[in-house]
Amino acid sequence: MKVIIVGGVAGGASCAARLRRLDEKAEILMVERGPYVSYANCGLPYHVSGVIEKEASLLVASEKLFHDQFAIDVRTHCEAVSISAKDKTVLLRNVLTGETTTESYDKLVLSPGAPSFCPPLPGVDLPGIFHVRTVPDARTIRQWIESGTTLLTGMANYTGMQMDNGGIEVQTMSGKTYPADIVIFAIGVRPETKLAQTAGIEIGECGGIRVSDSMQTSDPDIYAVGDAIEVKDFVTGKWSLVALAGPANRQGRIAADVIAGRDSKYRGTQGTSIIGLFGGAAAWTGASEKTLKRLGDDDYETPSDDLVKHLQAIIDEAFGRTPVSTAP
Repeated sequence: MKVIIVGGVAGGASCAARLRRLDEKAEILMVERGPYVSYANCGLPYHVSGVIEKEASLLVASEKLFHDQFAIDVRTHCEAVSISAKDKTVLLRNVLTGETTTESYDKLVLSPGAPSFCPPLPGVDLPGIFHVRTVPDARTIRQWIESGTTLLTGMANYTGMQMDNGGIEVQTMSGKTYPADIVIFAIGVRPETKLAQTAGIEIGECGGIRVSDSMQTSDPDIYAVGDAIEVKDFVTGKWSLVALAGPANRQGRIAADVIAGRDSKYRGTQGTSIIGLFGGAAAWTGASEKTLKRLGDDDYETPSDDLVKHLQAIIDEAFGRTPVSTAP
């Protein structure tokens, strides 16, 4: 049996390692478009901030480790361009040389992830404007910040960016402008589904790859895991998008179980995450207010005005009374 896994990081790398433990004879090929096949993507912001000082601390398993310890053929800088579900082949392209090859498969696992959303605004391609998705992204941002910068982040209603006296000027819907040396967009991600669509795989109503609780797509020989798929919300029972490493790891292992002949099911995602905030921690789980409103469910409570004011006071104290990072 030959299994091709497209994409590493959380879902793909977990699937590869689990499948090898379950099947010593399977031929496993894992391809990754970037230079690193397995890294802690949740740690990228902490590396940018300096909490995680060394880039090497983000790297979980190398191409060599997968080859030497798991007998898995890993190809970095290798992009899956298209899938022929009829012929059960994948067209691969070396992103460094442009060379293409075609590989056949018995089972295919898609773990392409979800790229950062880039709003269609003027100036989004100017120097100094970044997204945080990969280790090279974090490296470039650190290098830029170390040159001395004013940072602008947040969920502001931006209308565009332009260069001004060697820096970046950000315009907002309120008419105000904010100067910055670096702008980081952190306004969400979108499932990467282009490859799945070349195979005619079903895309769900939320825009992600639709899978069963066995991680199978509409093609029984193609599985999908991670940020690119739709999952059943554990609270609402509705389809949703949850881009988190924990669920992706679990989904990768379940896909490996099923491919190896085990009866394994995914029970849904609750969407639990946590972040460090000014020496404290903020955590959340379950459906958001926005989600519940969209579903017409009014049986929920929201934070009191006093709590919101208290949190705002903490932010104001940390950044000053008119913090740049909370642009309207």
